[in-house]
Amino acid sequence: MKRIIIALLLLSFALSFAACAQDEPKNTGVLADSDTVASIKKELEDRENSLLSGDGDVFWTASGSIWHATYKCSYIANSKTVYHGSVEQARLEGKERACDRCFSQLEADKDIWEQLENNEIMTGDVFFSRENTYYHVSEYCTQLSGQKVYHGNRAVALMLEKSQLCPVCGGER
Repeated sequence: MKRIIIALLLLSFALSFAACAQDEPKNTGVLADSDTVASIKKELEDRENSLLSGDGDVFWTASGSIWHATYKCSYIANSKTVYHGSVEQARLEGKERACDRCFSQLEADKDIWEQLENNEIMTGDVFFSRENTYYHVSEYCTQLSGQKVYHGNRAVALMLEKSQLCPVCGGER
């Protein structure tokens, strides 16, 4: 009887071990379909558009004691909630000083914009403004009216985060 119980225990152990060995790692993620991906992209775009501000606005989070020149500053880029307003509003929220990192980057970017002002238009240049993320194939695109227009090659446009081809003039090539 004792031998039967031991044999059953060993058989039970062997079967459970064999079952564990056959289990393949399971993917716990969810495969995103194109609608889900589009929805996520739209949500990110809406978040970015909600953060666009007027001239002179600064950005801050609930924690910390500094305000930022851009919501894309690496110190706050992953924050779930980013506020924007005037420097006075930031100070009322307890933000005592400007972020050294993004304000120095802003000054560097300012120099780039100034350098672009007097450049001669070259073949293959694209056109853009500071106000949006589009680059344009025509300097006369209606999407650029009323804005100061800059130009440069695609690499310059990408560096200045002008990564989307304008839907209005993009087909004029």
